[in-house]
Amino acid sequence: MNKILVLIKQHKQISAAQIAEQLSVSNRTIERDIEKLRMSGMLKRIGSDKGGYWEVID
Repeated sequence: MNKILVLIKQHKQISAAQIAEQLSVSNRTIERDIEKLRMSGMLKRIGSDKGGYWEVID
């Protein structure tokens, strides 16, 4: 999950599909990991799904 956070810090508007492609895993795996990060308070979505961006909470 740390790799996901690094990618999001580098590109705030990156999509789950783009993360999955870069890490060579399935979209579902990334979606599940993002949900875990959101539930733990490490990641927050700002704005809409299409027009928003990710914010990493340190």
